[in-house]
Amino acid sequence: MKYFEIKSLKVVLAIFLSILCCYFALRGVDLQKIYIFVSEANILYLIAAFITVVLAQIMRSIRWGVIINPIQPVGQKIIFPICSIGFMLIMLLPARIGELARPYLLHQNSQVNMSTAVATIVLERILDSIILLIFFGIIVSNLELPSWLTRGVIIFIVGIITIIAFLFVGTIEKVKYSFNRLIDKILPQRLAGLAANMSEKFYEGLIVLGSGRRALFIMSLTLIIWSILVFCNFLYKLKYKIS
Repeated sequence: MKYFEIKSLKVVLAIFLSILCCYFALRGVDLQKIYIFVSEANILYLIAAFITVVLAQIMRSIRWGVIINPIQPVGQKIIFPICSIGFMLIMLLPARIGELARPYLLHQNSQVNMSTAVATIVLERILDSIILLIFFGIIVSNLELPSWLTRGVIIFIVGIITIIAFLFVGTIEKVKYSFNRLIDKILPQRLAGLAANMSEKFYEGLIVLGSGRRALFIMSLTLIIWSILVFCNFLYKLKYKIS
């Protein structure tokens, strides 16, 4: 009976939060204009856009599963719902706070450590950034960019390279040993042990980088994901041609 009451409370809370989010999303919006806009939309475009968005989400879930698999095999029955919830919260919450939802939910529904799960998300963002930089380079190769945009891209590239270098250096045993000794000197013993354990668990999330074949496969999945998203944007422009 207690279990049933907890489940019922969760359902009621979920419904309440859904209604609250809908209220904030629609507050001050002219619903009549939305109805006119939607009624004029091309149904073929809507179906194609829906399929591409769902397909991209499925590919994201598969990619995350491949990253997690060397740490602990977790089925898509668990990963896909967590992925969907995570990306929903990214859209709803500011500053991409929703990114923390996926590692937390993964930790709650599997034996994957929280720090390790966070590392898998960091790895995803790095791979996404690399693909976006490649796309950006292809698009602007023949364009003259304003100086502010060029500086922004350079800073972004330097930031990505710095993060990659930090992650790579952290996998070297001598560096990890030196880091742990430094932590032991700075922090109390209890906190030092906690920091060392979190660091160790974090780098466990990057274990996939130890396999060149697996890393290449994940990179290919990332390219497919962003190609699907680019195609979705192409459909938006195509809408005006087929309407």
